[in-house]
Amino acid sequence: MLVALDTKKTVLLPEEGSLRAIAHEAEEGAHYYQLSLRFLAYQPAVSRLFDILAGECRERVKALASTAERMQLVERATLKANSRVLAEAPACSHFFVTDEGMASQLIREALQRAEQSLSCYRFWFGLNAVTAWQPLLKDIVAQKRAECRLLAESVPGEYSPLSPVLAERCIA
Repeated sequence: MLVALDTKKTVLLPEEGSLRAIAHEAEEGAHYYQLSLRFLAYQPAVSRLFDILAGECRERVKALASTAERMQLVERATLKANSRVLAEAPACSHFFVTDEGMASQLIREALQRAEQSLSCYRFWFGLNAVTAWQPLLKDIVAQKRAECRLLAESVPGEYSPLSPVLAERCIA
């Protein structure tokens, strides 16, 4: 398949960018899934939110993988091997959420991580030189922005205004 390149940009190699984005999104999905389990008994609504966010990450992984396969950048076997490794939940000292302080801390940490993820995708969008990736990356940036907004609104006991990362325009 022929791939159109925008030669005016500093280039992130398509193979490198696709594998990074897929790995990043798979890791985010595993993290959200773990948070959904941690909140299950304490705040079922927040648990459901994290489960939905994990599902959205899985959908983005599928979209990224599908685009990478169509462009013949990676093979399905490579993607499956990477997803198995990344799907393992990270260890934590105290699994279930037991009080509001712990809930607030975990949601704030999730928000901080989501803002970093948004920054990563904005950076990748700026470095991307493959026109076939542009619409997908633009959609992911918009989804990540909405994800940050949802998490900001979910911090117990407070509603924080938009952080500087969210206050920026989605894509210039």
